[in-house]
Amino acid sequence: MNHKLWTTLWTSVLVAGVHAQAQPLLQPSGFSWNATLHAPADAPLIRVNLPAGGLAALQSRSLDDIRVFDADGNALPHAVIAKESAPRTETQGPLVRALQMGSTQNATDKALVANVEVRADNQRGTQRMQLRWEPPAASGEPMQSALFDLRDTQGMVSALDVDIALPQNTPLHLQASVSRTLQQWQVVSNQGPLYVFEGPGAPRNSQLRLSSPTPMKGNFLLLQWPAVPGVTLRSVRVRTVDDRPGDDWVALELPQDPATQDSKGLQWTLPVGASVHAMQWSVNQPNQLHTLSLQGQRSANPDRKRPAAWEPLGTVVVYQVLQNGEVRRNPPHVLPPGEWRALRLTEWPGGGAPKIAGLQSTLWVQPVTLAVLTNGKAPYTLAVGRADAPPGAVPQASLALAAASPASTWPLATLTELPKPLSEPGSGQRWRSVLTSFDKGNALLWAVLIAAAAVLGAVALQLLRSSGATQDNTPKQN
Repeated sequence: MNHKLWTTLWTSVLVAGVHAQAQPLLQPSGFSWNATLHAPADAPLIRVNLPAGGLAALQSRSLDDIRVFDADGNALPHAVIAKESAPRTETQGPLVRALQMGSTQNATDKALVANVEVRADNQRGTQRMQLRWEPPAASGEPMQSALFDLRDTQGMVSALDVDIALPQNTPLHLQASVSRTLQQWQVVSNQGPLYVFEGPGAPRNSQLRLSSPTPMKGNFLLLQWPAVPGVTLRSVRVRTVDDRPGDDWVALELPQDPATQDSKGLQWTLPVGASVHAMQWSVNQPNQLHTLSLQGQRSANPDRKRPAAWEPLGTVVVYQVLQNGEVRRNPPHVLPPGEWRALRLTEWPGGGAPKIAGLQSTLWVQPVTLAVLTNGKAPYTLAVGRADAPPGAVPQASLALAAASPASTWPLATLTELPKPLSEPGSGQRWRSVLTSFDKGNALLWAVLIAAAAVLGAVALQLLRSSGATQDNTPKQN
């Protein structure tokens, strides 16, 4: 019994030690980016805007690797302030009529026939073209289709006002897909069916709203729906929102030569944790214009067995033109929704790495604002960027309950960026951090731990002595 108790005792100590070793020791030096936080002395609750350097250092999409430390190395309570995005003004675009489409006579031929209007030198003409494709239907049921030419659409498309004849009391779900080549199609998620119900004042909906604003420039749009009698789709009117970054978006200037260059193109690796809205390329000499092809690679491949494939993201025109005393530059290129790991530019047409002198690149990143309770000793250190950091933020509502005013009125702290600390503490750095963290703030904790270890050792020694004495006093059996 005593032997079992001894084994259990030391197993518990070993497990506790392993667990303590597995927990990351969070100190400012263990984060890749540090800044001194300057706050008013009489402000218990403050706001902090994460600057470009901090955003670039993020290692977690959920912003887990952000901490605010006081002078004693204690983490202060902080929360991420939810961004209150102002409603984006929608602009109604011109009417776009559906291209006439119909199946060919040969049922085995999967070509579609379309009457496409073309323009050249302000003259209109109609040509008949054969489009061979595999219709991107989600199921095997018969589908009806309507094709639209949205290649000249500017901005981010948020919704489509659909001119459609519908049977009453029959909600109709439409599938939207986009393609640049009329061969490879990408489904665009939308938010619900179109319908018209019978009777005066009955609900009706002829607007197809996209799940998120999506760039359509350079694309054809294909709308598909189940073969339902009485459905005729004649045209759509596009609703767009401004695709320029807002005034609060943070511009992250990349080094002049940050890209990996090979025979396939110029490649940029994007920050891991920052939410990138757009990327802008620019040239520093006037009267230049370059047409490039952009590809993107997502952060994770669904099957996780191979790297994600490069996806075409459209054409980028980089220019700087001086005309009538005014310098005109290309706007940022808005990225489609999703988590992108890398971007690649190639020459268009032909492919290959672009050879552009002085090409500069800027990321437009979603801002991050923190709320901090300054209940420790100044100065304070804002630390960002550690892959193994567990979640450390409290809910914003927790800090708001203790405040007499909304978070938007709390004082805004300023920051002074510090030299880059040690990237990731190794074993020696961990022990150095342990020794340097032994101060008045946690000396009591260390004393309790040492005392507990001493008590456990004494108990174990006493059990061993008792066990030995019992064996000596036991009479021998013949």
